[in-house]
Amino acid sequence: MYANTKLWGEHQTALALGGADGSYAIVRYFSVYGEPQVVKENSHSWVVAWFAMRAALGLPLRLNGGGCQVRDFVHVDDIADATLTRVDHHRGADGATLNAGSGRATSIRQVADLVRRHYPDAQIIETPRQQGDRSAPAPTPPACVGCWAGSRRWISRTESTAT
Repeated sequence: MYANTKLWGEHQTALALGGADGSYAIVRYFSVYGEPQVVKENSHSWVVAWFAMRAALGLPLRLNGGGCQVRDFVHVDDIADATLTRVDHHRGADGATLNAGSGRATSIRQVADLVRRHYPDAQIIETPRQQGDRSAPAPTPPACVGCWAGSRRWISRTESTAT
């Protein structure tokens, strides 16, 4: 459903702006994290913020279905760079689409493990997979076809927290 609404929005943009006088580009943001992101009630998509908050409060990190779900996390600063790159370097590329991600698959369990490096007493508990939760990630877009992989911040954060 979520992907369909995104695709619908892209088609509506093309219909509204794709005429002779229109110009547009589409940037598809993957799983964005970073300050000033805060927990969003009833949202599973902001797992980095959820885990950081729960660990700071001494609450357990819940891994639905064991945390095997995979996402492409990208820092908000890299998203800003990707957007500016699209604007600066692709003028005249009407209708172009840019996938903005880190280019790295990261499981929810790996996110929990990274948070535990900062909060070693944080407990990880496994819970049953929630109804409607995919056991596998969404298909990955074609490798680097209109892709901007801003992984330097994710990699540097991962390496700087290594034990």
